[in-house]
Amino acid sequence: MRAQDLTYITISTSQVDLVDFNQVNEAKETLKYSIDGTLFIVKWDGTTPSSIEAIAPEYKSATLTHIQAVALMKTAAWEKPIE
Repeated sequence: MRAQDLTYITISTSQVDLVDFNQVNEAKETLKYSIDGTLFIVKWDGTTPSSIEAIAPEYKSATLTHIQAVALMKTAAWEKPIE
């Protein structure tokens, strides 16, 4: 599996228990959260997992490519500035 083949999405932290972690390439214990703790990101290979599809649109972003996800992780919302 190549990183370029993965699909990513950010989801509201309030929805974390709706994600079936057997369907995504993440573990609940090692999720990457936004700095303010309101969002987390997950990734998967192939079709969108049913547990992700079941989350209401207002609680998740549009899907992201690997390049888009890496760019997002470099923003102030996701990465603490170096002091």
